Amino acid sequence: MVLGVAFVAVGIVGVTVSGGHPVVGPEGGELFGVRGVNALHNVAHLLIGTVLIVGAAAGVQVARRTNTVVGVGYALLGLVGPIVSTTSWNVLALNGAAHVVHVLAALVLVGVGVLADSPVIRARSPQRPLRRNHGVA
Repeated sequence: MVLGVAFVAVGIVGVTVSGGHPVVGPEGGELFGVRGVNALHNVAHLLIGTVLIVGAAAGVQVARRTNTVVGVGYALLGLVGPIVSTTSWNVLALNGAAHVVHVLAALVLVGVGVLADSPVIRARSPQRPLRRNHGVA
């Protein structure tokens, strides 16, 4: 859920800096002073954030799968992005900083997808005592 909210927030903040730039293409406003974003890039962040939020709301298994799939997508973008950003196919205003962020996002998303609710994580997290309701209000 947290990652989804973060992506939505980045998409919203991106709208504030992408005005005056083409909706699609290699040029965009600087997000946080380093990343170029255009309207299409912002829409991508908003959609990805929404998918992650919906996945989290659907339960642990769906959230894990969603994080893993989105993370693999970001890993591919991190690998292909440097090539695409030098061509006319750069419709998302990708740049060097974006490639680094995409690889880091991939690592976090896949890590969360693989490790969330895993026995290793559960074994290391503090156990909460079970509350039992024996019919007493």
